[in-house]
Amino acid sequence: MENKKKLFREIGRYGAIGLEMGIAVVIGILVGFWMDSLFNTKPWLTLVFMLFGIAAGFKGLFRVLKYVEKNGLTDKE
Repeated sequence: MENKKKLFREIGRYGAIGLEMGIAVVIGILVGFWMDSLFNTKPWLTLVFMLFGIAAGFKGLFRVLKYVEKNGLTDKE
């Protein structure tokens, strides 16, 4: 039973990577789109904030990879 809990915890951790990257990009695009409409600069701020979102997504990915490198694929509990 404990192995199933660890397995589901790991699946959740690694499954969240894609979700985190997607949400970061979408938030960047929405903020950029809103600022473009505010300052009438279409599409430049949308592109800039989309790149910020991509960078934030990769930052989350590298954080998880660093965790895996330090602790291995499973928690050492």
